[in-house]
Amino acid sequence: MESNKNFINIPNFTTQDSFTSLLDLARWIAAFIVFIGHLRSPIFCIYTEVEQKTLLVKIFYFVTDLGVEAVMIFFVLSGFLVGGKNLARATSGSFNFYNYCIDRISRLYVVLLPALVICFFLDVIGSTYFIEAGLYNHEHDIIRNNFPEHVIAEHLNSGLLIANFFMLQSFYTETVGSNFPLWSLSFEFWFYLVFGLLLLAGSKQGQLIGKFGCIVLALVIIILLGYKFVLYFLIWGIGLSVVFFNRSIIKSPIVALIFFVASLIISRLKLIDITYLHHLLVALTFGIFLLSMKGVNNSFLCKTKKINSTLAGFSYSLYLLHFPLILFLLSVWVTVFQISNFTSGYQPSSTAIVIYLVTMVVTLILSYGFARVTEHNTAVVRQFLKRNLRLMAEKLQQVRANWQTGN
Repeated sequence: MESNKNFINIPNFTTQDSFTSLLDLARWIAAFIVFIGHLRSPIFCIYTEVEQKTLLVKIFYFVTDLGVEAVMIFFVLSGFLVGGKNLARATSGSFNFYNYCIDRISRLYVVLLPALVICFFLDVIGSTYFIEAGLYNHEHDIIRNNFPEHVIAEHLNSGLLIANFFMLQSFYTETVGSNFPLWSLSFEFWFYLVFGLLLLAGSKQGQLIGKFGCIVLALVIIILLGYKFVLYFLIWGIGLSVVFFNRSIIKSPIVALIFFVASLIISRLKLIDITYLHHLLVALTFGIFLLSMKGVNNSFLCKTKKINSTLAGFSYSLYLLHFPLILFLLSVWVTVFQISNFTSGYQPSSTAIVIYLVTMVVTLILSYGFARVTEHNTAVVRQFLKRNLRLMAEKLQQVRANWQTGN
């Protein structure tokens, strides 16, 4: 077991080239898997209707069907990076709840706010001018089967837009329009808030009554969000738990990777009756793999550090934009080029592959351009908020002091 001093500095593994590259690699691959899975759904027919199930087709459908498992990887990475870093700060007495809130809010909303607006208008335009493609009105078989109670054209209103801004989707409202991937973002937001409150309660800041209030507020939030939040908070906690241990528990990354791949196969084949246990197994084995890579110097990861960083640098933007962009682009292709038999999904064919690849490339380019304007400027916005909100607070305190003196 590592000493307490080393425990505090465990998140510094993220400063090592090899491990940093691994984290970036996992981030962009997880985002890409979600993306290519959502791209497959409206273009290709479901697997049971595929006429020629070649090995390549089986691999394609298997990989593109790992979207939920990829989200579990996101949760574990978030628990490790956000939870681990701030747990280290709390343990060393340097945790600042004010900075923590600004860090988390800026990370989420610098990208989310413009993405919500852009995707909302894409859905409005698509459901107004390209409705005949069948993606916005439930005429497309696969969209209707995947989202039987969510007609996109009927979920475009300001109320849902505001509710999604306040991260109430998945708990009290549905996702706005076609942006179904937002379901997981609301979990992330509340993970951050509850964890931040618990850290504040355990930190050296504030009075006892304030610490008790933080615990009560965290418990109230947990109760209001329900059991699903608790279940996935445990998965987020798996990433956090990686901080506590050194790699002496499992020294072979190859063995850990084999277990992780096996968990993906088990999850996709649904070998366990309870879906959550699949998710938990994937999260646990991925957490073990992360643990096995602590301090490991891998030449491949070091050599690919730059490309992994670049691809991970717009993974969040891709995640938020991709599905509304996919539906809009496909609706345009179908309408403009008069593509036939689209609403039933295509057999794997050259036509389907061309549509798939063209839509993929355009979506990636647009997402990267969007990230350059938003995601890449998160640090600038963060510093602006910290500087100006603190100045505002100081001015308010001065006004209050002057008012009290005058009285």
